[in-house]
Amino acid sequence: MNPSRYPRQNESAQSAGGNERQRAWKAARWLLGVVAVLVLSSRLFLPTHVRAETAAPAQAQPLIVQEIRYRTDDAREVFLVWGINGWMPVAEAQRPPGTVVKDGLMYTPMARVGDAFVVQVRVPVGTQIDYVFVITQTRDGRAIKVWDTNATTGQKDYHTTAQANGVAEVIAPSLSDAQSPSAPHPASPVVTQEIHYYIADARAVFLVWGINGWASVAEAQRPAGTVIQDNLMYTPMAQVGDAFVVRLMVPAGSTIDYVFKITGTTTGLPIEVWDTNGAPKRDYHTDATQGGVAEVRASAEVQQQVRTATGDAAPAWHWLTLLLAGLGVVIAGVVSLVPRLRPLIGEGSPPSMSHIQLFERLSGRVSALPIVLILVVAATLRLYQITQPFTDAFSWRETSVAMMAENFYRKDWNIFYPEVNWSGPGPGYQGREFQTVSYLAALFYLVVGQHDWVGRGVALLFGLWGIFALYQLVRRVWDEEHALAGAAVMAVLPGSVFIERSFLPDPAMVALVVTSFWMFVTYLQTGRSRYLLLAGVIGAWGFCTKIPGLIVGLPMAYAALAILGRRLLAARTLAALGGFAILALAPVAAYYLWARHLALSYPPYHFAGDGNWLWQDGLQRWLEQGYFLDRLSQHFSGWIWTTPMIALAAIGLVARPPVYGGPDRAGKARWVFHWWLLAGSIYYVFGAQELTSNPWNFHILNPAAAVLAGHAIVLIAVLVQRTIPWPIAPAVPLICLAAILGYGQAGLSDWYKPYSAESYHMGRALRELTQPDDLVVTIGHNYGDPVPIYYSQRRGWGFPPADPAYAWDRLPENDSLAIRLFEELRARGAGWLGIVNEHRGELWGEHIGLAKHIERTCELKVETDDYVICRILRPGEPAPLREGPEP
Repeated sequence: MNPSRYPRQNESAQSAGGNERQRAWKAARWLLGVVAVLVLSSRLFLPTHVRAETAAPAQAQPLIVQEIRYRTDDAREVFLVWGINGWMPVAEAQRPPGTVVKDGLMYTPMARVGDAFVVQVRVPVGTQIDYVFVITQTRDGRAIKVWDTNATTGQKDYHTTAQANGVAEVIAPSLSDAQSPSAPHPASPVVTQEIHYYIADARAVFLVWGINGWASVAEAQRPAGTVIQDNLMYTPMAQVGDAFVVRLMVPAGSTIDYVFKITGTTTGLPIEVWDTNGAPKRDYHTDATQGGVAEVRASAEVQQQVRTATGDAAPAWHWLTLLLAGLGVVIAGVVSLVPRLRPLIGEGSPPSMSHIQLFERLSGRVSALPIVLILVVAATLRLYQITQPFTDAFSWRETSVAMMAENFYRKDWNIFYPEVNWSGPGPGYQGREFQTVSYLAALFYLVVGQHDWVGRGVALLFGLWGIFALYQLVRRVWDEEHALAGAAVMAVLPGSVFIERSFLPDPAMVALVVTSFWMFVTYLQTGRSRYLLLAGVIGAWGFCTKIPGLIVGLPMAYAALAILGRRLLAARTLAALGGFAILALAPVAAYYLWARHLALSYPPYHFAGDGNWLWQDGLQRWLEQGYFLDRLSQHFSGWIWTTPMIALAAIGLVARPPVYGGPDRAGKARWVFHWWLLAGSIYYVFGAQELTSNPWNFHILNPAAAVLAGHAIVLIAVLVQRTIPWPIAPAVPLICLAAILGYGQAGLSDWYKPYSAESYHMGRALRELTQPDDLVVTIGHNYGDPVPIYYSQRRGWGFPPADPAYAWDRLPENDSLAIRLFEELRARGAGWLGIVNEHRGELWGEHIGLAKHIERTCELKVETDDYVICRILRPGEPAPLREGPEP
């Protein structure tokens, strides 16, 4: 058969073969991109939080119960005076009730059972228990002090090797034989032993240790900052030169058992890497000598684990580059699914840069390259410090969102009950926006675990989608050139970069409302009702995610009028648009009525954004404060836009929008972004204090500003092209974008700083020191700051506690009020108090009454350069001998 005789059949066959190859290539591209993103994401992120974990240290031996009985007919009250393995005290949690420590010895009251005094102690099996008895009352109630030190046998004390369910029985001599003028056998002389640990790339290291089989030393001998967890002592090591150093005080001849726990890197990332001297269940041992120094150097394997977590420069950028390449492949796949994506530059567009028309000659795949590159650049900028804990300028708001995600993940998946941990034992339900970002983060926790970068990553993904949706919106209401320019500005806009890597609802809100707007314009241009349905559903989701998104209603109304004209008055059209309004707004009204109900029903009766509006403060008060214009200027000139962006947006605002003629005039909405900014101005009139106090709320204005700045870039490029030779013209848009990027990143440098680092470290210390059911009270970087509570993974209160009856972002001027608030928390079960050093001096210098009250009611447990932590005494519990912290 001659194929040339059947050209149509031949063309069909070739077309079918081409379609098959195209489908195969598209499937392969999708698979390659997804695999690349999953694999490379794990290489980039998991080492810091998951893969850097290794075996924990050898744990203390299981505890058994050893009973000691003392038979005497002459006494009414007897104390067991004891220690283990050379008269060392056990951890506080192991001591029988009523035990006190004096001079490094434990005094435990014995209970009368028949003709014997009995006590049960919990110690590791095989432990040597050293003990004597002190009789403090005779049978007739007379106070005495008689020691039984085993002197009648020529010994200085009693010894028993602990066995499971063991019983050691001592028959007392007569009181005259037992009486001794001296105390029992003293503990061995104490010596000083230093341990030096050498490891690169680490910033925070703990020595996890014990003596003579992992026993604890007396509290007075523990270095500052030592906490007990799982019967092991955790002592922070101080960095001295290239070593981490700690000085221990232990009995002479003791064997020090220890391992190292690395908890922070030089880049500020939290990690958990153990150095256990090789294989699991091994550890380090040193015999203590006076003035001794033991030096340990981290193995190559441990160094590699820390280096991997730190992110060695070359490997990190290597994997980051590959990750972005994978993202580019996936983004290209998503973009290729959008109908009629191929740019139509030059068709119906205003006279513009002729060199951009080169894209008309490219294939459909290559035509998507500009927006793909823009999204990759946007992702690169937003990945900066993506693993940073919530210690940056938005820390308090981020940790509140993170608490809600944590409570979904660990407690209750009902999305209509967002809960925080800073309102006491709970429930801590609050009137908040619909929890789109926190709930999605909680779902991701099921896959990768609870990590701070997950929440930031969800915001980042919404940010990227928002840029793409804005590109599609501008293509429809203006043209391809302006769509690319606006998307490029949005990608590098400093306010967008920082907000869209923060664990906040705003990136999701903006992405959703822009997508809704895009679908709405598509309906207006095509008349297809499915787009109107999508616009209503996605719009309702976006408005519920954060209510400021409603300001796009004004530019939407303008777009309907501009695109439909008189057709807007048709009954069918009005009915469709009315249905859209009901679909988009009814869920919003219902949800926020529910949120208000939660705010009125559960302490601390908090409704997000409450108290910052014009009708609550009054116009006169706002005018007295200059309508917050100083703060507004600082935000926009400092980091949200910066000078180049302000100049470009101003040019785009006053310049005439693109002009379209002929058939292309239909379906355009020239002034839509001006109406968007007008809606934002109206929002500012009523919500200036809310906007300037919580500047992430300005993010809803960034899409319109980015498009107008992109319009200015197009106009400048056209002007340059007409006056300067062609080879220079293509660089003009890049220069403008570089100016926005350069000024913006300089302006953001302060916003990335870990302002709440002290709060973060204090929270982690509280987590190590406390039990899961303990309630904590904290004074963090800001009063009311939830950062330390979140990182403690405990419930509790900031101080002052949140309450609508007073300002809880500062200490009351009246110390008596502050004391009353503190006592109320104490009565409600608060067990621990943490204060960062940033406010410690203020507290002891300006609020003496409150400071003295804390000294009387709290016992100092940990004191570092960043914070102090005290145990709050229970009501009626005697005050400690040691005073509270001093500034």
